Amino acid sequence: MDYKIRITADAGTLTLSPRSVCRVLDGGLRGFDAPEGEVSLKNAAAESGGYPVTRRIRSRDLSVTFEVADGAAVSRYRDLVMRLADPCADAEIETEMWGRTRRISVIPDGAPEITYSGRGEPMRVRMDFTAPNPFFTGTAPVIASPASGTALLSFPLTMLSGAGAVTGMTAGRSALRVFNPGDAECGFRLKLRSVGGPVTKPMISCRGLHIRPFGVLVEGGEWTVVTEPGKKGIFENGSSVGFYSDSTFFGLLPGENLISVSATGGAQNAVFETEFTPLYFGA
Repeated sequence: MDYKIRITADAGTLTLSPRSVCRVLDGGLRGFDAPEGEVSLKNAAAESGGYPVTRRIRSRDLSVTFEVADGAAVSRYRDLVMRLADPCADAEIETEMWGRTRRISVIPDGAPEITYSGRGEPMRVRMDFTAPNPFFTGTAPVIASPASGTALLSFPLTMLSGAGAVTGMTAGRSALRVFNPGDAECGFRLKLRSVGGPVTKPMISCRGLHIRPFGVLVEGGEWTVVTEPGKKGIFENGSSVGFYSDSTFFGLLPGENLISVSATGGAQNAVFETEFTPLYFGA
């Protein structure tokens, strides 16, 4: 299999590929495929067996084992490996495999294992990492916006490398069909602008769920609705905008999602676009 793996941090970048000095050994990639799950079961009193009460994906552990084939470059690459192994500095692993490019944020986990005979032979290195967010992501966000005033217009979305052909369709100005090519539900950012007049009490809806900010979006104003985990909220120029307590900051499920924007007044003035980064179970 052809591959290119980049491990990047503030200290520098280490590139692994069949054509570079640093080459992954057979069986040298762990944790790059499907993540591990964790399921808690509760016994069923009326029948044998049980049923799940919690299900989650664990944080992901990854390891890379490679060799430095050029004996003359051993010292330089050893120094780089040691700098990249700093547990106080975050790192990123980007992979080019299976005809697609994906990345994951990681933290070095423990000191690297280095084996070297010292006689000009290849140096063997194993580096371990943990990924607090267990999903790989695309290398660029997908962006989609309705075509103003044109119903059922097909248009291409901004594509991430290797994702294949993904298209969106508008169903009028206030609705947008967004296709999530990922493996799991992901958060998104929706920019809502007012053009030609104010928008009173707008509501963003999907799958019977909705997000309702307080107040009026004035002409020329812009709100950013964020449903990404740990960042959820509605913002205007970086400041938080209040929202009704029954709001549900839904994400995009794998496959097609229909997002609509309505308002009690000035709905025709609402212009919006979405941006999201798909999540993948493996590289």
